[in-house]
Amino acid sequence: ANRPDLGGNEAQGGSGQRRVVDLLVEQVECADIVLLNKSDMVNETELKHLEQVVGAINPLASAYPCTYGKVETELVFGASGQAIVSKLNTEGHHRSAVAFARSQQKKRKAEDGASAAAAAAEATNPSAAAAPAATQRQETTAAIRFGIRNFVYSARRPFHVQRLRSVVLAWMPVKKNTAVSHEEVAAANASASTSPMKAVIRSKGFVWLSTSHVTAHYWSHAGNFFEIRDEGDWWDAVPRDDWPQVKAQRAVIESEFEGWCGDRRQEIVFIGASMDEPAIRAQLDECLVTDDELTEYRQKFQCA
Repeated sequence: ANRPDLGGNEAQGGSGQRRVVDLLVEQVECADIVLLNKSDMVNETELKHLEQVVGAINPLASAYPCTYGKVETELVFGASGQAIVSKLNTEGHHRSAVAFARSQQKKRKAEDGASAAAAAAEATNPSAAAAPAATQRQETTAAIRFGIRNFVYSARRPFHVQRLRSVVLAWMPVKKNTAVSHEEVAAANASASTSPMKAVIRSKGFVWLSTSHVTAHYWSHAGNFFEIRDEGDWWDAVPRDDWPQVKAQRAVIESEFEGWCGDRRQEIVFIGASMDEPAIRAQLDECLVTDDELTEYRQKFQCA
């Protein structure tokens, strides 16, 4: 990616060379308290929008507007400042983000259903249904007026690596590097202007690639920064004797298992403003292995 203002001139590479934008977003994700400093330099609408973004990225954090970094000590070091999010590991952060995104999806579905029911009632009996329908629409509009939403993309079959690579290159502008040809760079930068990822602020989660039955990979995207990195082994590939001994922890791990896949899965949280969710889902679906490819995968890795 090429964003000089966000570290785009840094070399492509590992975690030691990660972009500023990725590090800033990760700091928000891992914080228990976020101070929105220089809040006097934005208007009320802009501040509310910022609070919505922070809340979507880290729903467990407390966010406090302030100026010159001045904030009540009790808010930071008192009872309300207990460490919760900062003690979570990658899996913990991921589970928290997935749970929040799914709860929001469920809430939106319920609101959409209520709106549809109210509209139907209004069409049948306009005078009786007008007030409730108007109230419902106002509440729904207020909830999404900044357009900040999130959703979870999930699937129980691996991504075909080459097709996923093609989609990612088509989604985001690419800086010239040895891993990408000049033709691919030109094509990627040409398609980036119409990419559905333009509206995505942050996306992250576990991905299952067709090249490995053991290694779990982690998808991390913020701004124009994107990487898929090795995140260790899937729990299903780890001997049970090496699992945590605490029953509650083992239960959480087992809850993510499904059939022969174990805990292998696609589970990516997308956070953004006015995202084209259907387009993102459809393009990722195209990256999943076909039935024939899945059969070959299972034969290759001798899956039961």
